[in-house]
Amino acid sequence: MERINYIDSLKGIAIITIVWRHIADLGLIGHVNCLFLYVLNSFHVPLFFFLSGIFAFKRLETITTKNIFLFVKDKFFRLLLPFTIFGGLYHFTVCNLNDFPGYWFLPALFYCMLIGIVYKTIENVIGGGKIKDAVLIVFVWGIASILWMVKLDIPYYLGGLKQFPFFMMGYYFNKYGILTLKKLNKEHFMLPLLICFFVSFYVMYSRKMIFNFPALFAVPIVVCFVSSISKSIPSWINGVGKHSLEIYVLHFFFIPSIFPIGSFLLSQHSYNENFIIVLLICAIISIPIIAICLILSKIIGMSNYLGFICFGQKIKK
Repeated sequence: MERINYIDSLKGIAIITIVWRHIADLGLIGHVNCLFLYVLNSFHVPLFFFLSGIFAFKRLETITTKNIFLFVKDKFFRLLLPFTIFGGLYHFTVCNLNDFPGYWFLPALFYCMLIGIVYKTIENVIGGGKIKDAVLIVFVWGIASILWMVKLDIPYYLGGLKQFPFFMMGYYFNKYGILTLKKLNKEHFMLPLLICFFVSFYVMYSRKMIFNFPALFAVPIVVCFVSSISKSIPSWINGVGKHSLEIYVLHFFFIPSIFPIGSFLLSQHSYNENFIIVLLICAIISIPIIAICLILSKIIGMSNYLGFICFGQKIKK
């Protein structure tokens, strides 16, 4: 895939907002229904799956019976090994993962990759074309909607497969070259997306939806916006994006417990009325957390073997 210069910026924005969400969720206000968490939920994790689908496209396009094992092995070391190392460490030192399913993203993404192989096999059998692709997309989103509706007693990380449609959205954005189209930055493309987003967000926030429909519009909106200002984005955001996996697996260990502050805010006004204050607190606290994660990842990466074991990095010969 031709390198698109704003992809790292998108990864940086995704991991920064995920850290904000976890600070709010695990250290400040807890699992509550409030505008701040709903806004973040509308795009941060779906954006990560979307970006993963973009990167998976080239590999899935070239999957054969000869290289499928290498593909699965690479994803195992890149995703499941960090999950085992850091998830296990967190489980035994901080919190039982059954009570805190914070690392669900890694195995869920691994299974998305496996489903992607099956998906690509079906696509090869029935043939390509926009109409057939559209039918497959509708089918996948239908299955995902059912998963959102039905409460199944399954491992927490399998619940993350509900994000698979966003993974495939990234796959098709890359397949059809949408990421490089100039019309992404045109107002006539953004306006309908914004209208659809606000309408679906209002419905989700007020009445609960069976599927995260706002994300179907929020993700393209974020992509359009970032692509239009890519030259103005600070380089440090790109740097954060290049180390998003390392930040993800490390940041849970450094989230402080500041629930008294959250309780104080709630005693003054509702969390919705304190939206900006909650955002500022999470943003400020995230700065040292991300900095520590980057420093630690740099130290760990200095060892070929530790970098491989912890982050699935390729061993340099």
